[in-house]
Amino acid sequence: PAGILDTVKGSWDELGCPSLRGAVSRVKPKIHAFGHIHEGRGMRIVDDVLYINAAVLNGEYRPYNQEAIVVDLTQTDSNETV
Repeated sequence: PAGILDTVKGSWDELGCPSLRGAVSRVKPKIHAFGHIHEGRGMRIVDDVLYINAAVLNGEYRPYNQEAIVVDLTQTDSNETV
């Protein structure tokens, strides 16, 4: 998604997709996971959506981020999971 964990180091260009950002904003899932922009790995909460860029390669397509990103889902009531 445009503007969220989509920055390419060195050029600092944001390469995310504006249409995807709009779709996620409309649907408002609890979690949106992706990984295409390798250098953008990380997590960020924007408008109550947890965005996770779980890329494992660096910009040269070599394994770089070997640690898993773990999200602990805890049930808060019978109808909602966070």
